[in-house]
Amino acid sequence: MVAGLFHGSGFFMGPDLLAAMEGNPRGLFESRPVNVLNEELLAPAVALRPANLVGKALHYRRLAPSQLWLATPSPGAKIAEPDERQRRSMESWVANTPFALKDPRFCYTLEAWRPLLEDCAYVCVFREPDRTADSILRECKGERYLRNLRMTYERALSIWSRMYEWILNVHSKSGEWTFVHYGQVADGSGIERLEEVTGGELDGSIVEPDLSRARARGSVPPAAGELYAELCRRAGMAP
Repeated sequence: MVAGLFHGSGFFMGPDLLAAMEGNPRGLFESRPVNVLNEELLAPAVALRPANLVGKALHYRRLAPSQLWLATPSPGAKIAEPDERQRRSMESWVANTPFALKDPRFCYTLEAWRPLLEDCAYVCVFREPDRTADSILRECKGERYLRNLRMTYERALSIWSRMYEWILNVHSKSGEWTFVHYGQVADGSGIERLEEVTGGELDGSIVEPDLSRARARGSVPPAAGELYAELCRRAGMAP
């Protein structure tokens, strides 16, 4: 939804955007090549499933390529430095200004992009951990390429926590950051804040709160609750 604000306002979102899907009927606004490159950078920090029978037996423990947006690399894990081929691709994409690149894998790979990002703002979008975990469960049940993961609510919560831990503890220490809650975008106040960051008007026609199907489950570990409270604080709202 937030990426759609920028797409509708003429921002370059990367080449070969992924098609809309059941869980995101208005579109993902993610670039397939950007996703692939981020997976390449992230792979060394993640235990991948081998392409053999043993790997299939361990499919519930390890991820395959294309599934790494659900990875949980250990804190401090080393993200690969881009090689020459990857760097050329990155340079060609960020040369298209204004740009807005969106990929959950940026939660881990952002530092590898930093040397190429000038006059760049960073947007961290979030919502309640239990609703996000419910959304992940729906995605894993509905999308064929994810069905082998045997996702659980507890594992989905750990994915949510790890992503935002990296953002708060690693990435947000430098650069211009805007934290925005899903609800703030739905009611329009978050759009106004994003317009202040970009210095221009954003197309809010993408905002359709009724499309959200994620259910509130209510039960989250204390650490996840504290993490959510900190995100809310940075977004200027009460949990």
